This record gives sequence, C-alpha cells and structure tokens, in this order.
Amino acid sequence: MRFLDQLEGLLEELIEGVFGRKSEDLPASILRRLADELERRGRAEGGSRWAPSEYHVVLTREAMRLILPIQAELEEELQHALVRVADRFGLAFPGPIRFRFGVGDGAGIDVLSVK
Repeated sequence: MRFLDQLEGLLEELIEGVFGRKSEDLPASILRRLADELERRGRAEGGSRWAPSEYHVVLTREAMRLILPIQAELEEELQHALVRVADRFGLAFPGPIRFRFGVGDGAGIDVLSVK
C-alpha cells in the first residue's frame, strides 16, 4: 500500500473517530491541512525527527464564525489527532502544540507552521 494511501486512511479514521462527521466538514479540512503542513515541515535534527509545534490556521470569515463556538474543543481534538499523525511519521514535537486562528482574504483554509 502506498504511503499516501496509508496517510489518507489514517486521516479518515481520525476524522471520523475524533469528530464523528463526514470528511467534508470544516474540522476535517483543517486537520488535513495541518497534517500536510506537519509532513512538509517535519525535519531531522540531532538524531531526532521534529514536527512544528505552532500553527497559524487562516480561515475565511464564515469558517471562523463556525469554529468560534467550538474553538477550545476543536484545538484539543486537533492536538490529539496531530500527535497520532506525527507518530505515524516518526516525528516528535519540541513543545506543546499550539494553534492561532485568524481570518484571511483568500477562499478556503491555509495553514502556516511557525516553529
């Protein structure tokens, strides 16, 4: 099985297990973008493999309105899901996982890792 297929399967499992919704939902989309960023930015240093621990999630105004009421719960669930994704990639976090949500001008979701 290809690695991307395995990752997709893991994400589907996490999304359905964590959020109990179909993968088209906003939290699932955010998790997919976070997992992509984690994979892209993971790096080896001093014999260890590290994942970014801080993420800036940029959403549309409408998306931000939807997550505001559930932001604390969403962040907690995203943290747990990212730990599982990082484990799959053999990555560790240098510190606590933190999220900063903001509103952007574009359409859709953008995720930037800070460190």
